Amino acid sequence: MTHIYLDASALVKRFRIEVGSEVVNDTVERGLAHAPRRLIVSALTTLETLSILNRRRNEAQIPLQDFLPSLRGVIQEIKRFSYYLAVNDYLLLSSAQYTIKHNINSADAIHVAILLSLRAVLQQSEDTLICLAADKRLVRAVRAEGITVIDPEQASIIQARELIQ
Repeated sequence: MTHIYLDASALVKRFRIEVGSEVVNDTVERGLAHAPRRLIVSALTTLETLSILNRRRNEAQIPLQDFLPSLRGVIQEIKRFSYYLAVNDYLLLSSAQYTIKHNINSADAIHVAILLSLRAVLQQSEDTLICLAADKRLVRAVRAEGITVIDPEQASIIQARELIQ
C-alpha cells in the first residue's frame, strides 16, 4: 500500500484556492474515499497549516469571515486522517543533520526526519511512502533522501494518480 504524507504547503491548498489545489483536493478526496489510513499528517503539519492561514489573513489575502471557517476546516480535516504523527525528541534531535545536509530550515528538517522514520517503518510491511509538498526546498531535500514527492504545483492530477496507485 502507498501512504501519502502531506506537508503544510500541500494541506493549505485544501483551504485556499491556489496553484495545485486541484491536485491536493483530488489526492485527499480519493484517499479519504478509498483508504483514509493512507493519508498521514504530523503535528508539525497542523501547526504550520494554521500558521500559513493566519499569515495570509494578516496579509489581507483571506477575509476574516473566511479565516475562522478555514481554521475549523483544518482541524476537521485532520480528524478524518487515520494517522497523526507526534513529533518527539528523537525526531527533533535527528532533524539537525538535515538542516545542514540540505541547507533547509528547521521545520523542513523535521519533516525530513519524520519522513525517513516513517519510511523505515512502512518498509517493514513492504508499504511505500510518497510526500505531497509544494515547498521547493523541502521537495528537493526529500527527493535527495530517495523519497518520491508529488509537487502539486508541478504535477497534474493524472500524474499524481499514477504515482499513488
